[in-house]
Amino acid sequence: MVVAVLATLAGLAAALRLAGPALVEPRLIALLERQGLGPVALRVERVSLAGLRLVDLQLGAAGALRAARVDVAISPKRLLAGRLDEVVLSGARLAATVDAGGVTIRGLAPSPGAATGMALPPIDHIVLEDTQLAVTTPLGDATAKLDGTIALAADRLDAETRLEVALGAWHLVVHTVRLARRPDGGWHVALAQASLAAPSLDLVADAIDGALDWRDDHATLTATAGRVTDTGTPARIVPLAGTFQAERRGDAVTFELAAHDTKGELTLGAKGRHALAAQRGSAQVTATPRPFATGRLQPRDLAPALGAALPPIDGTVAVTGTVAWSRAGLDPKLTLTLADTALDLGTARITGAHGTIMIDSVAPPSTLPGQHVSATVTVGAVSLPLELAFQLRRDGALALASLDLGFADGQLALRDVVVPATKPGTPPADLALPVTVTDTDLASVLQLIAIDGLSGSGRLDGVLPLRLTRRPDGTSQVALDRGRLAARGPGLIKYLGSALPKPSGAGAEQVGLLSDALKDFHYQGLALELDRRPDGPDGAVLHLTGANPAVLNGRQFVLNIRLDADFDRLLAAFLAGLDAAGRLTRDLGITCLSLVAERASCYCSMAAGGGPECVETLAPLPSRLPRCCCLS
Repeated sequence: MVVAVLATLAGLAAALRLAGPALVEPRLIALLERQGLGPVALRVERVSLAGLRLVDLQLGAAGALRAARVDVAISPKRLLAGRLDEVVLSGARLAATVDAGGVTIRGLAPSPGAATGMALPPIDHIVLEDTQLAVTTPLGDATAKLDGTIALAADRLDAETRLEVALGAWHLVVHTVRLARRPDGGWHVALAQASLAAPSLDLVADAIDGALDWRDDHATLTATAGRVTDTGTPARIVPLAGTFQAERRGDAVTFELAAHDTKGELTLGAKGRHALAAQRGSAQVTATPRPFATGRLQPRDLAPALGAALPPIDGTVAVTGTVAWSRAGLDPKLTLTLADTALDLGTARITGAHGTIMIDSVAPPSTLPGQHVSATVTVGAVSLPLELAFQLRRDGALALASLDLGFADGQLALRDVVVPATKPGTPPADLALPVTVTDTDLASVLQLIAIDGLSGSGRLDGVLPLRLTRRPDGTSQVALDRGRLAARGPGLIKYLGSALPKPSGAGAEQVGLLSDALKDFHYQGLALELDRRPDGPDGAVLHLTGANPAVLNGRQFVLNIRLDADFDRLLAAFLAGLDAAGRLTRDLGITCLSLVAERASCYCSMAAGGGPECVETLAPLPSRLPRCCCLS
């Protein structure tokens, strides 16, 4: 439509070059209205042999296209060739709609016999001064400002302009836009030194250069960004530089993206396809940081929003997989790979972690069932092999299909336990943890429960029914309700402590006999009952059947002995494994991924009408034990 206006001005200027404003004005209005541009309002300010000037131009309903001034320059030589020398549009304003049907100037009817192709106006040079467009697009309302020049030939167009576009809160500024129409009917667009601000994404991109070539349904695009910055506080990711390439052939668009930080410590990539008609596609994506090392490179160095959410990490963490999209939304299938990864938990350390975690959602983070991770958990001088099979559910719960912890030459195991996501301020968590003990060394167990002077040999099986709770004041506690461990067969018990009672009289003789028997007691049967009450001390009851060969000629004894104990180290060993499960699944794996997808320092759920609420992973343990994983 703008082309039609300029062409009309060209023809009229040639026909009326010798007439005055009073004669030109009504004829020009009538001519423009016959072109379907009415109603028309304008004022001819000047007509001369060199051209004419129009002011206060309004075309279409409610002044759909307006210009403060239009200067048309003519010369005999160019008129003989059927062309104008130059048209300068100052203060032009128009509204347009961009959709699948093309571009429509709102308020202007198309010319009845307008051709479907684009005809270039017979003007050598067009200058745009302070031109503004209000554009309605499928993405929302936008405004565009242009200042530049357009050079035209019979079959060619070359334009250079400065461009500013605002789409909602997004703002694009292009220092130089070059547009050229090729002789074959195709188009070439080049951008230089552009910048884009996207506040809704907390992103700013600078030093953007790009080129677009298209003809009919074939197009190619290449672009580079010198710096992409996350403006969030704290930032989700360090500044990146990147390249983007895309090609359209018919309905299909293929693309490839690559990005890296300035130090080369993180590389990101995506390569995929998109179907325009179906509005669906997929991409293979990768996120590969350099191996982490304590004191050198940590996840928070690449994703500052992590802050102190993660403990010190060593080893390799990488993300690969596919992300598909359609009108229904995103469908990620990503794999988080751990290789020789180590985490320092303070009172415990995870080393040698390896495995793959299949992620099927990033908002909220979740995994497929049956994910496996292996590691070693070290508590003090004790190293415990750890095997996990789990799923992180979309409600934030950690479903442990199995947790196997090598312990005292045997195994501690947890099966089919769901650790729910809890929020600060909710009622105390109450989590039952029935720990199965298999083929553990009696001597190691007795050493851990710290019964003074008690040692022995043998193999134990049984169950430790732990219950992890949290008091209303936010502190947590661990109870052990009638745990029972039994020996697999005969063995030896020795007690050299001083905890036995010291009665007088006949009782003293019996206690002395018992003390002598326990110095080298060969048991046939052994059971150890363990109790920890939330409001009381730890206690152990030792049930024995057997004899001391040196006491009463090996007479058989049936003994039930109650002793004080301290289960801290025993519980710490298992709970360190449970802590490691949370650290490896929620803290390390999914937190890193979540921060790439959305700005958060821990798993958050949006409360109705409120801000993000931190979701805790496992309730914290008493201060005397290692703390479980908590993202608060």
